[in-house]
Amino acid sequence: MNRTRFTVYPLVLVLAVGGLYLPAEPTVTGRLAGLWSAVAWGQPGTQEQTSQDQAKDAEITRLREQVAALEAELADAQARIAELEDRLGLVRPDDPVLSSDPMVILDDRPMASPDAMLKAIQDSYAEITDGLTHDGERDRALYLRRLRQWITRIDKEFTGPVEWVVELVRFEQTGERTDLAILVVRDAETGYRLSRDFDIPVTKRLSRRLIDIPAGALLELHGIMRCRLNLNEARPEVGPFNEPRFVGAFVEYDYEITIQSLTRLEIIPWEQVEIPEPEDGSDR
Repeated sequence: MNRTRFTVYPLVLVLAVGGLYLPAEPTVTGRLAGLWSAVAWGQPGTQEQTSQDQAKDAEITRLREQVAALEAELADAQARIAELEDRLGLVRPDDPVLSSDPMVILDDRPMASPDAMLKAIQDSYAEITDGLTHDGERDRALYLRRLRQWITRIDKEFTGPVEWVVELVRFEQTGERTDLAILVVRDAETGYRLSRDFDIPVTKRLSRRLIDIPAGALLELHGIMRCRLNLNEARPEVGPFNEPRFVGAFVEYDYEITIQSLTRLEIIPWEQVEIPEPEDGSDR
């Protein structure tokens, strides 16, 4: 066995000197193996290997520093997310939010806003479907029958008068019989946002008043809100767009708001501060 070993190494040496033995370009794994072999046999690596290893070590150090920086950024982002989640869990945030802020405070009163109504309906849906399944044909038929009965009850139950302080997000003339007012409901005591932006068709009579009111103005809305649920047997899941809004398997949420009066407020209710007139005296 020793004779074979001493015979092979001179042959490799002869082939290398003669230009017949051309070793392949060493890989990272090969270089590492070579280093460990040199350490094990007490043989130092070549100058080329040492240079390559130094470059590799420098690259590893750079990558480690980059990873450390990214991990620090991730930790900071996670801390910010946790802070936002804590704020969203509060009933009363520190400051009223602007219309561009997506944070919505869901009121426990179903008629407080379209979003509050949706939340109450989703809670009711969870109660009446608890323990039910719609996997099999028979179970599905029973599930849908219960939903039809429930929808009839909910549409009647979630209908009533509303009195809201709303902010005019924008007004859109459509060229049709009705135009659109895009609004957001505000808590009259705090100014906190109680809904997402939503649109209401307005008559031409109201349009003539809204066209001169600037975005951001506060209005007092009196009207009737009616729940309009739809049974969609082809929608067992929310889907990618959630439009119409999803209540639960096979049920979609919609509503109607009939405006009885819409008056511009002269004070900010939650501050009891009079809204100043513009300097040029115009009604902006």
